[in-house]
Amino acid sequence: MKWRWRLLAPLLIIVSWPSWLTAEEAPTVVPAAKKPAWEWTDEERFAVRYDPRHISERRARSEQRKAQYGRASRQAREVQAAQRQTDFVDGSDTPELFFPDELFGWLVTMRLAPIWQDPSGPIGRSIGRWREFGLQTSPEPLLRRETKRMLELYTAELPENDHSYCKETMAAFHRVREAMGAREFQAFLRLLYEATTPGLGVSSVADPGDGPLARDAATNRRWQMEGCP
Repeated sequence: MKWRWRLLAPLLIIVSWPSWLTAEEAPTVVPAAKKPAWEWTDEERFAVRYDPRHISERRARSEQRKAQYGRASRQAREVQAAQRQTDFVDGSDTPELFFPDELFGWLVTMRLAPIWQDPSGPIGRSIGRWREFGLQTSPEPLLRRETKRMLELYTAELPENDHSYCKETMAAFHRVREAMGAREFQAFLRLLYEATTPGLGVSSVADPGDGPLARDAATNRRWQMEGCP
């Protein structure tokens, strides 16, 4: 799976949910002045997530947390030793900086693993509470359908530089949005952010290469949102 994630960005993304935190268990720090994470526009996310000053501040907070809570995982230490960390986005601190399609892609992909398929697991419990998020119908049938499609693609033999997985993730995101309609999809975004971002940490480290993998992070993020053409 590792190489498939590398097709999605010019940066190596390390995703972690410390202690398998859930929306009920993980603290979410949201200043009162901020609007809910799911209500941010994409341009607002771009303006803050890729701003050098904000990146520097997030990296500083990340280093403070490492010092406070102990060493990083072995995988993270190995990657950071070989490549330069450029950013860190903490879902318990700045959930609004994650783009909806990113969270959707992780949600659908993680559901390929048995732990995420369990209705009593972290994601299953949140989806099971769909009424609390203002949804009129359960999103489970749509998510199950898209997960099945992603599984078929994931198990297919694809060339290493093939972007089909990236393209299908965005296509699935748009299919779900269209099927739900604007109001229902907005309620789904609330579920998506509250279910996935608490405890979610994403480190970005510089990754040498060429083509799409060598683009700067903001440019590549737009490339992904366009369907990885």
